Amino acid sequence: MRIRYERTIDDIIALNYFDFHHSSATQGIVRRYRWTGSIAIWLLAALLIYILVPGMPVFLTLLVAFLDAVFFAIMAPRIVLKKTMRNVRKRYAEGQNATLLGEQELELTDTGLIARSNYTETKLAWGAIERIETTPEHTFLFISSINAYIIPHNRIIEGDYRALMAEIGRRFQPGQPLQKITP
Repeated sequence: MRIRYERTIDDIIALNYFDFHHSSATQGIVRRYRWTGSIAIWLLAALLIYILVPGMPVFLTLLVAFLDAVFFAIMAPRIVLKKTMRNVRKRYAEGQNATLLGEQELELTDTGLIARSNYTETKLAWGAIERIETTPEHTFLFISSINAYIIPHNRIIEGDYRALMAEIGRRFQPGQPLQKITP
């Protein structure tokens, strides 16, 4: 059983977007950015207001600075997401990425999956799939914490996606190595 599909830069962006929202490591980075940035903005804003608006009551100065910091805390995840997606798009625009983009194929075998493009062929044991995640537009077959085979639902060229996923679900065995062939 196999499917063929077209993968674009938007699919890679979708994987990074999914990772941004579901990775505990990424969320930790966002939390640190949010709180350290908020504290820095609160202190800087308070200092600037104190210097630029002499005679303003201390309470009002701290309140205005606090509101600036709260605004930053609310906006920080959006800022980080926008910068991350822009950087991902820039990185993938630097080369042709012929092995990642374009027509792809996934074939199921008794021992695992064979992933093909016009330039690569990779054999994976069923155990190489760590987890399977699905969004309305994509299915991600994760083979590490940040690397996945991306199946865009709306660009399947050939094959039965539902049957393929049912079979993958049936055979999904995280951690089981590829069977060695002995002569």
